[in-house]
Order: sequence, then structure tokens, then C-alpha cells
Amino acid sequence: MQKLLVSVVMITYGHEDYIIEAIKGVLMQEFDGDIELIIANDKSPDNTDEICEKYFSSIELSSNISIRYTRHVENKGVIPNFVWALNQAKGEYIAICEGDDYWIDPLKIQKQVDFLKSHEEYSACISDRVFYYQDEKKEEYSRYPKIITNDMILFGEVLPTQCVLFRNILKFEQFSKFDGHPAGDRILSYLITLVAPVYNIGDVTSVYRLTGRGAWSQFRDLNQNVINAKSLKDFHDLVGLKRGNKFIKNRLYLVFDDMLRKNNDLDLVEFMKMFNVNYWLLLRFYIHFFRTKYL
Repeated sequence: MQKLLVSVVMITYGHEDYIIEAIKGVLMQEFDGDIELIIANDKSPDNTDEICEKYFSSIELSSNISIRYTRHVENKGVIPNFVWALNQAKGEYIAICEGDDYWIDPLKIQKQVDFLKSHEEYSACISDRVFYYQDEKKEEYSRYPKIITNDMILFGEVLPTQCVLFRNILKFEQFSKFDGHPAGDRILSYLITLVAPVYNIGDVTSVYRLTGRGAWSQFRDLNQNVINAKSLKDFHDLVGLKRGNKFIKNRLYLVFDDMLRKNNDLDLVEFMKMFNVNYWLLLRFYIHFFRTKYL
């Protein structure tokens, strides 16, 4: 009888300092099936190729683990590279670990596969994780709800990609509907939870590394709130949610509140244009701000 296969998708760009730790987290997995590690290097302008080649030549893989390493001739971009790598996956289940993140639990895959095999009502399972701030050498734990539904994704929740393991039943061409949207984790979260809810096994299995150089971690304080709110609003437009839904307004309240409290230089005209806010809604934001600040 053929062993169950899990595909681990690892996209990488500019991760020469971290890629080996990411690979080691996969190779240490204690799993009673087979694992294929798919590494997709999006023509990274660093020494990732050489570092990986040297590492692979120095190790002996377990009999149940194989590695497929690809370096694209042309840079595809984050989302196209991610979709390309997902389409290479042959496993019954897919796990994800980007090249600057890593796993810390050798039983991560085994625990998650065991759960999904016995719980057909879920499309995927996740775990909790550690945020590691590379520059500050600081850690903090991130906990997630026990069950995550599609409605929760629409209201701002996002699955932690390095913690997820999902059934290989998605049509990844669906990503084309979201061309131009930068948040691959939000799109994947939406597509997975469209199939069925996601369960959190509760263990801490993975580390999300914040280097200050990534597409997200380069934004700080208010800018992160602005980018997140803008990303969520654009995503809602793509899936057909009404622009003025209550959650988006609540998120914009937070952005506006931060903007006033921190005297950020994002001016009101730019704010109104970015989020299609009219003067009446702007007045409501001011009233909301002064009520929360002084009452």
C-alpha cells in the first residue's frame, strides 16, 4: 500500500540568511508517510541557490523525504510563484513554510494529518505560533480561535500560513480572480474556508519571523493599520461584499483613531481617497474619536 504523501510548499526570495533553518524544520519531521518539499526560488538576487546546494550535498535525507528545488529563470512575483508552487504539489495534504519562517515541532505534520484523517468536517487545521522579531531577538506567542470559518476570514481573520495543513482539493486557478491583491495568505484563507471550517489543534508548532525587510513587516504602527485596512477593503470588493459593511467601517475607525492620536502625516485627503470616505463619514469618525477620547 502506497504511503500517504504530504507536500510542503516553500517559496523563497531574499532568504539566504534563513532558508536553511526553514528547510531543517521540514527535514526533522517525524511522520509515518512520505513528505515532498517543494522549494520555489523566485530568481532571488542573493546566494540562496549556492547555500541550498551546499547544504543538500552535505546531508543524507530520510527515506520518506524528497526535495524538489526550482529557481525560476524570470522573477514571477510573490503570488504567481506561490500559485506555481502549489500547483506542483502531489500530496493528499499541503503544508506551507516560507523561506524565512520555520517549524519547531517535529510532530507538526503527524499531528495535523492525524486530526484531518479523523475529522472530515474540516478542510484544514492550524496551530498557534511564535512571532520572532529578528532585529530585537524577541519572541511573543500568537494564539488563534479554536474554529475559523469563512465569515471570520471576511471579517479580518487570516490563517497563519506556516501553521496550516489543508486538504489538496482546491483549484488554485481561483487565485486569478484576485490578481493584483498582494495578500496571498488572505486569499488562501478565504479559499480554504469556503470548503469547510478550519480547526486549531492548539499546539505551538511554528515561528513567523519578522525581519523588518519583508513586504509586511517593513510597515510600522499606523502604516500597518492603513495597509491592512486597505488590503481588507480591496479584498471585500473582489469577493462582492458591500463597500460600507459594518466591519470595514469599524476597521477604518481604528485607522482614523491612530492617525489622530499619533499625529501621523497621512493627510485627510489621502485618507478619504484611499478608503472612498465622504465628508459625512469623516464627520462620524471625528465624533467617534472625540467620544472615545474624552467621554
